[in-house]
Amino acid sequence: MMSKNTKINKLQLAVLALLLTTVVNAQEIQERSGFIFGCAIGGGTLIQKDEGASQVTYGKMSVLNLKLGYMLSPQTAICLHVPSGGHKQNAETRAFEASLVGAQHWFTNKFWGFAGAGLAMDMPPFYDTENDDPDFYFGTALSIGAGYEIFRKNRFSIDIQARYLYGNYEVEGITRQSNAIDFLIGFNWF
Repeated sequence: MMSKNTKINKLQLAVLALLLTTVVNAQEIQERSGFIFGCAIGGGTLIQKDEGASQVTYGKMSVLNLKLGYMLSPQTAICLHVPSGGHKQNAETRAFEASLVGAQHWFTNKFWGFAGAGLAMDMPPFYDTENDDPDFYFGTALSIGAGYEIFRKNRFSIDIQARYLYGNYEVEGITRQSNAIDFLIGFNWF
């Protein structure tokens, strides 16, 4: 036969366990709100195909990759995203970049997806100050990506990202299609 004190102790332990579980989960699910800012670095592959020519593949370094946005809800943000990346092409350094408007949505507390559309840009990279006659080409861009947060503390997170960027534009009267696949480490404040 159980004493009244044993029943109370078991009830107290059950309530305490429930409260601790709730507190731990509440700390893990910190809501995102307000403005967000992010940048990412990494590398990947650029595949270019000019109309009437064969496909060419380049390795590329991807730096900056800026993101500025606003949380519409704790799971969804509207963003201005500027993916970038430089590669060597015919002994000169070029950058395939874009300026996109899109949405980023967290499907779980750590896993998110992104989709956006905007302006594709093929140009000298921002750090190339020696180019006397830079050529700039513009067209349409589409991008999708996904990420997983590997670290989060208060309003800062680090994530790993995979991104695909497509651009279609004219280079000296020839249509070029560029496809960039990047793997990145992102640093985010929200």
